[in-house]
Amino acid sequence: MYFIGQHHIMNVLAFMLPELAKHPTEGVSFLLDGPSGYGKTTLALSMCEYLTEFEGKSFEYYLYDTKPFLLKKRVIFIDEIHRMKDFEFLFPFMDRKDKIFVLATNHSGNLPEALRNRCTEFVFTEYDDEELMLMAVEASKFKASDESFLKLIKASNRNPRILKSLVDNFGRYFSQNPSISSSNANFDEILANVFQIFDGMDTLSRRYVEILENLGGKASLSLISNILHVDGETLRTNVEPNLLKSGRIQISSKGRKLI
Repeated sequence: MYFIGQHHIMNVLAFMLPELAKHPTEGVSFLLDGPSGYGKTTLALSMCEYLTEFEGKSFEYYLYDTKPFLLKKRVIFIDEIHRMKDFEFLFPFMDRKDKIFVLATNHSGNLPEALRNRCTEFVFTEYDDEELMLMAVEASKFKASDESFLKLIKASNRNPRILKSLVDNFGRYFSQNPSISSSNANFDEILANVFQIFDGMDTLSRRYVEILENLGGKASLSLISNILHVDGETLRTNVEPNLLKSGRIQISSKGRKLI
C-alpha cells in the first residue's frame, strides 16, 4: 500500500492490516485524525481496498450520516465522522469487534470520548519538504527545478491537497502557453499574476483578513461569512486552516482574531 509520509501511521498499518486480512472474523476501529487536505480519505480508501481485496468483497462508504447505515459488510468507512448526529448508534456494532470501522475527521475535538476510546487513533503530522517535493513531482506533468517546486509548496501553505491542485493548474497553464518553458518560468510571477496568490494567500484568504482588519481585528465566523457571502463550513475547511498555520489569525470561543 503506497502512501507518502506519515511513517508513524504506515509502520503500524504494515502489520495490523495483514493480520486483519488473514483473520476475517476479527474487527477493529481506526480513527484517522488530521487537517483537511492531508490525505486521510485517500489513506482510508486504500486501507478499505486492501482489507477487502483478499476476500473479493467490497466495503461500505458513508459521508457521515448523509444516507441510512446498512452496516452489513465487514469493512465500513465513515468520512467526516465528526458531523454525525448520533454517535451512540455505532457503539454496539463497534463493541462486537467483528467489523472494521475506518473513521476520518479533521475536527476530533467534536467527537465524544466514548467514540475515541473505542478506536485505534492515528494523528496526521505535518509533511516535510522532501515528502511534499515527492508529491509535487509525482503529480506534475511538467519539468521544473526543485526551487520552483518549493515555491509551489510555500504557496500551498504545505497542504498536500492545495499543492496537488496548484501543480495540476500549473500543468494546464503550461499546456495552454507552450511558448513558456516550465524549466525557466518565473513561478513567483505566475503565482501572483495568474493565480493571484501572494505570500501563500489566495483572493478569498486576503478578503477574509481584510474584513477582520476593517472590523477592528476581531469578529465572529458568522459575521465574516455573511460579509464574504461564503458559507462558514467553506471558510473553516478551506481558508482558516492556512491562516492559522501561517500565524495570521487566532480562533477562540469568542470568535476570530488577527495576530
